[in-house]
Amino acid sequence: MTDGRPCVFREASGVLRDGGRALRGRTLRVVGAAALGGLALTAVCFLVSWPAFTEMENGAAEARRAQDSYAPDLGVPWLVALCGLPFLLLLALLGSARLQLLHSRAAAPTGTAAARARTVAAVYVLRALCTGVPPTAGFLAYEAIALAAPAAPDPVRAVPGCLALLAAGGVRLGLALAPAAAAEGFAPVAALWRSWLLVRSGLGWRRTAAVALPLGACTLGTFLLTPAAALPLRPAVATAFTALGPDNPYAAHAAARLVPVALAALLTGALALPFAQTCLALLHRRGGQ
Repeated sequence: MTDGRPCVFREASGVLRDGGRALRGRTLRVVGAAALGGLALTAVCFLVSWPAFTEMENGAAEARRAQDSYAPDLGVPWLVALCGLPFLLLLALLGSARLQLLHSRAAAPTGTAAARARTVAAVYVLRALCTGVPPTAGFLAYEAIALAAPAAPDPVRAVPGCLALLAAGGVRLGLALAPAAAAEGFAPVAALWRSWLLVRSGLGWRRTAAVALPLGACTLGTFLLTPAAALPLRPAVATAFTALGPDNPYAAHAAARLVPVALAALLTGALALPFAQTCLALLHRRGGQ
């Protein structure tokens, strides 16, 4: 850093190392609690979808006897999954908020006692809404151009979308420190405003981007690449499902597709998020000094 202080990444590594087994244990407890909640929710979704899986298996058996093709109806499992998705996102939101509190307190032990997980979770929701405004406006502008000038070339139609994505990136970067601010006791709206002010005038856009962009790439890369690396596990999961549970190939296929995604979420929460949240907490503390 230009101010003589150590690099944020190096300091965050030191904070996590100094936290030792106690900090790692608390992190794993939060991730484990979220995993158990997700497992219970998945089990409920499978139970609700089980009549549909049974109907698929019976339909496939009848098609084999008639020597005919069979296309299973996946409408019910998809509908159940969509109904369960908000609860799964809520678990992820609360887990991320708890992790932010833990690592903000590790980075700055004073000033975070009054913070609550629900405050940090509210900041995550408000930040997502603020970041979503420019893409929504860009989509509406694209549709308006398509209606007003159907003959307009595609590059002209794409201009609002490109500008909206740039604006969304700027808003997201400007609010990158909001969860860390909420973890230090700021109210949700105040945390968003403090992050915006720190990035705009205190830390600067370039300094914030130098920290936030690599962290975002690392976190997103962990979540996206882990399922690809875990693809070889699918056959083993399907075999174990049919061996330990009911012999339904459609349910086994669904379980095999879910396991790599669940593994990605667990690894992201246990490895990538703690380091990213610690770095942002340290950056927020430096901006306020």
